[in-house]
Amino acid sequence: MAKMVGRENEYLWKKESRYLDFELLLIFIFVIAGAFYLGYYFGAHVQYVFSKSIIIALSIGFLTLLLKAILRLADKKSLAYRAGRKGENSIYFTLKTLPDNFTVFQNVIIPDKNENIDFIVLGPTGLFTVEVKNYNGEITFSKGALLHNGKPFEKDIVHQSTRQWQAINSYFKDKIGKDIFVQPIIVFSHNAKLHFGMKQVVKNIVVIQKEWLIRAITERARIFIPEQIENYSKILSELVAK
Repeated sequence: MAKMVGRENEYLWKKESRYLDFELLLIFIFVIAGAFYLGYYFGAHVQYVFSKSIIIALSIGFLTLLLKAILRLADKKSLAYRAGRKGENSIYFTLKTLPDNFTVFQNVIIPDKNENIDFIVLGPTGLFTVEVKNYNGEITFSKGALLHNGKPFEKDIVHQSTRQWQAINSYFKDKIGKDIFVQPIIVFSHNAKLHFGMKQVVKNIVVIQKEWLIRAITERARIFIPEQIENYSKILSELVAK
């Protein structure tokens, strides 16, 4: 089992927990309002404590909050936060199954580069950046670009992945004075359909489904010895939140 370093993306966690807290509040209000109704209509003692007007007011309040919740949950950004966190969690547990001579760094932040990398994997077969995407539908490649159901992605994820591996390469060069080869991977965590296998499809980036991820990392020639892995691990540990 691989060594896991760091913690999940707090930005996604805070966004999702915000909506989760709101939903729990709605459930609580629903239960209370339901109890009031049962008490009022079936003659429980609660009808003597809470008047009909209070019950109606609570019901109106509940319906208002429910409508707001539906509108918020339908918002594309809130759905993206949920999908993003779900995808990262799924890949986290997949990467955890790597052999114990691998280390996985989660939520890596490059100083002064404004780059946040989902995962970096370090082991005898190399150094990998792993950018996680959670999309349904078909992923294809045409004229140097990745397409989602035949259309360009809203964000250029190829450019994003390229910036990430270049930032890591630059960071190591500043630290140890030499280039370190970094293999970028874009992995789709759930229901996307890809037909690339493990070949590099664009700008040396491997684009794969979750099921291929472990093979894409482990089925490569060994390029690092244990001493190198230990030294590089210390450098990467400085970039993750403890």
